[in-house]
Amino acid sequence: MILFIFHKDPDEFKNGSFSYKEDNYTISLTNDGIIRILGPKESSECNLQQHVGKDFRFLGIEPGKNFMGDSIICYHISKNEVSIHNYGFAFKTLEIVKNKFYHRLSNILDWIYENIIQPVCFIPTYTELDAMPKGWRKCFGISICKEIKASLKRHNCLKEYRITQIKEKFGGLRWYNAAAPEEVYKIIQKYEYISEKTCIVCGRPATKISTGYISPYCDDCYQQYYKDKPYSVIKNWYGWTGSNIENKQVVS
Repeated sequence: MILFIFHKDPDEFKNGSFSYKEDNYTISLTNDGIIRILGPKESSECNLQQHVGKDFRFLGIEPGKNFMGDSIICYHISKNEVSIHNYGFAFKTLEIVKNKFYHRLSNILDWIYENIIQPVCFIPTYTELDAMPKGWRKCFGISICKEIKASLKRHNCLKEYRITQIKEKFGGLRWYNAAAPEEVYKIIQKYEYISEKTCIVCGRPATKISTGYISPYCDDCYQQYYKDKPYSVIKNWYGWTGSNIENKQVVS
């Protein structure tokens, strides 16, 4: 495997070597960007200049190790023209395969990882729903996701749908998305209304609204976080009154 190390300033890597030996192999980089690997029984070469593009020049090569302990070739590179507008170099790796059997085996293992291991074992450490305040997420986070997903499936636009942002603003839920049918916006509107009457900390029905930074709280959470500070009282409120939902008093 070949990996690059990019230098904004070419002086960061002076007097780089363009040839070295490792085990029974001689690795060299020519002036025209051809990297050659010569062994006792086999050899290979690759046009590295064509890989990185004409706007870059090589500063040298050196041996290295990847996280598995396997030998790799590190090439140092810089832009031909260095200026304050030098924005760097896109990450690139290049594989040089010496044995067709291992090449086929690598492709098989890649397929197994992409199609079996990753879908089954991959556990995300963060989702867009994590941006929703804890109390709302606990109260209706899963419900809103299920309703939106069902709507997207009905309208055949699940793959195109994207969440752009979830947050709290002025004491209510804000859910921004793209490629959503009209039905999804009605679902979001319902939960925006519900959020204004749901404790932002624990998810129980809210009884107080903080002043200044507006947020809904239940009695216990307000006492814990605000104590004797002024608040507005939620006297009563009624459940969502969408066209297909009957008026129903939820908290009185």
